[in-house]
Amino acid sequence: MLTYNIHHGAGTDGKYDLSRVADVIKKSGADLVALQEVDKGTKRTTEDQPAELEKMTGLHAVFGKAMNYDGGEYGDLILSRYPVNKSEVHPLPHKEGGKREPRCLVIAQLQTPVGEVVFASTHLDHTGADNDRMDQVKEIVETLKDEKLPTIIAGDFNCPPKSEPIQHMLKHWNDSTSDAPTVPAEKPKTKIDYVFASNQFEAGKSKVIDDPVTSDHRPGMVELKLK
Repeated sequence: MLTYNIHHGAGTDGKYDLSRVADVIKKSGADLVALQEVDKGTKRTTEDQPAELEKMTGLHAVFGKAMNYDGGEYGDLILSRYPVNKSEVHPLPHKEGGKREPRCLVIAQLQTPVGEVVFASTHLDHTGADNDRMDQVKEIVETLKDEKLPTIIAGDFNCPPKSEPIQHMLKHWNDSTSDAPTVPAEKPKTKIDYVFASNQFEAGKSKVIDDPVTSDHRPGMVELKLK
């Protein structure tokens, strides 16, 4: 599976090209994809990115609106090779003011060949001091803590591995990704993108895809198998 903050399709070369994002996804061969910073009908990109990415990749799309933005919507996207049985969008807590933005957790229940799986994509607060990330992680835990199905939560958590929010996530799920950094895309120095999985999964190979141009993040990929 793949997690990728796509920076609304704008690359580090200053060009907007959603087809490049689709190419990264297709070349990865991922069955499950968690995307962040996805636009739907905004003035800056004009496209319905969830619908376009669904068409270009051939995967099922589930969009979660975090907020209204620039005449359209902005949020997270799940792409799945498997049929979607049901989905929901869960708002995450955020304080008003400054550069804070509403955030969400988009959750899909998928029908895989080996049974039902819960897959979620999220994007936590990006601000500095007095941010909302810990509150948002607590809400994610509260939302999914009683889930009995095998569960994966992937996304841009905007904080490094030893941070309090990540340590809180690790009390409930396993980080399946390597320690390889994902940002900035040109010369990555920090890991802020993660794939957390429940104990029903066994993590295999993990890598950060070498792509310094398509987004300001590099995509993270991991192999997960049900035990």
